[in-house]
Amino acid sequence: RNVTGVQTCALPICNQQVNMHYAHVARGLAYTRKNQNDNALKDFDEAIKLQPDDPDAHFRRGGIRLGMKQFEGAIEDFTVTIKADDMNATAYYLRGFAYLSQTKDVPGGADKDKACMLDKKYCE
Repeated sequence: RNVTGVQTCALPICNQQVNMHYAHVARGLAYTRKNQNDNALKDFDEAIKLQPDDPDAHFRRGGIRLGMKQFEGAIEDFTVTIKADDMNATAYYLRGFAYLSQTKDVPGGADKDKACMLDKKYCE
């Protein structure tokens, strides 16, 4: 508390926008577990509006978009994730799957190869 008695906090988690971001991510995950993909997508959209650079929210929204056959959106989301963590084999694998689902064999194959290089479980 400061001298006026108002609660203060220097931590980002105290920021209401950050709290809302995490609330949307958490609810999006809950909807995902219930296979309520439309609702999950809305929450991940809101989370990303509040914190556009969050690679986890993009990764999760990319997974929802992939399942809904929104391949271009999935590719965009996985690309954000990969830019934040270029060692994320799962993001490469899923982006490759999205590319291949659009018969974009060159980038799809390259992503699947990269996923395999990073984690042998993605080798065929």
